[in-house]
Amino acid sequence: MHVTRKDKNIAAIADAVGYRGRKIEIFPTTEVDVRSANYWDGGTRTTYTFLKLPSLEALNVPSMHPAYDQRVTRPLPLRPGMICVQHTIFCGKDAGITICVHPDELNTLMLPETPHLDENERIMLEYTRSYKNSYQGYTGWRFKKASENTGITLDQWNAASEALKERKLLTKAGAITAKGKNALEAALAVH
Repeated sequence: MHVTRKDKNIAAIADAVGYRGRKIEIFPTTEVDVRSANYWDGGTRTTYTFLKLPSLEALNVPSMHPAYDQRVTRPLPLRPGMICVQHTIFCGKDAGITICVHPDELNTLMLPETPHLDENERIMLEYTRSYKNSYQGYTGWRFKKASENTGITLDQWNAASEALKERKLLTKAGAITAKGKNALEAALAVH
């Protein structure tokens, strides 16, 4: 699930681990795989910070370096009352953080509700996510591909676009937002 710093509790979690970026995801799980933890390898590094809920106090965990600490079991269990924040640098570029949370704790984070999409809105978001709007000198490429594959009309496309912009699932420029990505993923899961 994609979230932003504006969502409740997310800014506090990001601040607790010293993350100032915008790439933030939530991943419900009962265990965290820490095989490549906390050390650089070829320009890539993933750090893991375990936090207590709701205080966000850091938990003391071993170094997790495979050469220095053989006692760490892998994967580590993630119990209710704690979260794990993974911060990944991949080939020198910040890939953002993933907040691993036990499924029982999802409500504690007070995540935003996923909006419902009608069929035209789902098509609009799916093709916005999947295609650039300009391709080989042709503008309107998203609509062209959507129309060919689903039969959506231009009026339906434009109405869906306006509705999605009003609900802030698309930006005014037509880019998909984090809220829009979550709505699309939920719609595709049931579709």
